[in-house]
Amino acid sequence: MSLDPLAERIATAGVGLGALGIQWGRRPAAHRPCQITERDVRLLAFLHDFNYATTTTLAALFWGRLGTAAQERLKLLHDIGFLDRLRPRVSRTQGSCEWIYRLTALGWRLLLDADAAVDGHDYEPAELTSISYVEHDVQVSALVAQLAALAARAAGCSGPLIDAAPFRIVGPRGGAIDPRYETAAPNPSKYADDAPTFVRLEAAVRGILKPDATLLWGPLDAPQVAVLIEYDRTRRATKQLDRLRRYDWFLAEGWRESRYAALPTEPIVLVVTASERQLEPFVRAADGALTAWSSNDSPGHRAHAFHPGREQVGFTTRDRLLAGDGELLQVPPTPPSERHGRDRACAPAGYTLELDRIGVTADGAGA
Repeated sequence: MSLDPLAERIATAGVGLGALGIQWGRRPAAHRPCQITERDVRLLAFLHDFNYATTTTLAALFWGRLGTAAQERLKLLHDIGFLDRLRPRVSRTQGSCEWIYRLTALGWRLLLDADAAVDGHDYEPAELTSISYVEHDVQVSALVAQLAALAARAAGCSGPLIDAAPFRIVGPRGGAIDPRYETAAPNPSKYADDAPTFVRLEAAVRGILKPDATLLWGPLDAPQVAVLIEYDRTRRATKQLDRLRRYDWFLAEGWRESRYAALPTEPIVLVVTASERQLEPFVRAADGALTAWSSNDSPGHRAHAFHPGREQVGFTTRDRLLAGDGELLQVPPTPPSERHGRDRACAPAGYTLELDRIGVTADGAGA
């Protein structure tokens, strides 16, 4: 039954407002011939892994600077159909935002043909109803580009950051950890092979992890340092508890059965908040969530127990990382149930992790 005009306008009020704020790039009817290069394939693979990135981020990673060459190449890859590009729709008086790029289904098929897709799952670009859904992924890709710039500068390297940085950059697709399908590295380190005699998970939960970014120092087959980055989009600490409990399981025992078993020690997990206001609430929430412990003594004896999750998880802000500030907050070394009196309160511990210096030390030994 059709609605009268008034009822129809009421029924559609507010529908699709977010999508109206997105300006999509238009493809010309004809485009210049294009020979796909190795750099093109790597750029498409990066977007497959990270979903969205701006012109500036892609230029820094794959050209080493923002210039006409990068802008024209990205436009050509868009015009051919390998990339979509979009940006917030603003009035002419406000100027225009830079383009944001993502992979298309055609670009994904090119990656499949080149055996360069970052995972084995089918890919279909998301149907966007609001530009705000892009914000998180754009900020993550920009964050890893800035970390790469800081690390490359400390190592005295220049050029495209994807090669100049002393670490490899992996996104949420390539870095996903699913315990159902993970296989241990073929040559586990002595530390990974020397598992504690007893592990008690407490509140920790075995489950899938999808770090927003993973930084890997060392060779492809035997990385020496792994930093897993979780950038919070919720701004609510309680929303992260289940994820922290999965990381607690992973750091207590799961990593020994994963691709990271070749590491000389457990991976480092960085939880990154959007502002300083959120930092301490996140630490307090994590204090009750990171409870797994290990021991080389009998199960009932905790005198020499250690808590890998409490040792390997650090909290910082996006602004701190962008500024090269390595100061982190950590939960107290023992969970609340083991603290008494005045020590029972959660007093965050300070720690410094200089990501830009890891690659400068011999074989990452300073990590």
